[in-house]
Amino acid sequence: MQRIGMYMVLAAVFSVIWHLMGRELRILMWINNWGESVAWILRVGFGVVGAGLWLGGRQKDEAAPTDELG
Repeated sequence: MQRIGMYMVLAAVFSVIWHLMGRELRILMWINNWGESVAWILRVGFGVVGAGLWLGGRQKDEAAPTDELG
């Protein structure tokens, strides 16, 4: 889940940057169908959910016991 969250955050950041430059990621073009404000809500929401998955995955990995042979 951590990797999926990282990709979601990166896609949201690139979507914001590209939108400000007058472009859009091809996979996220559909969010503009409902208007400008809804598109921004979806971009931010996508980033927040991705950040939650990313940070949640990191905490889960750190809390997992390691199996050391020795």
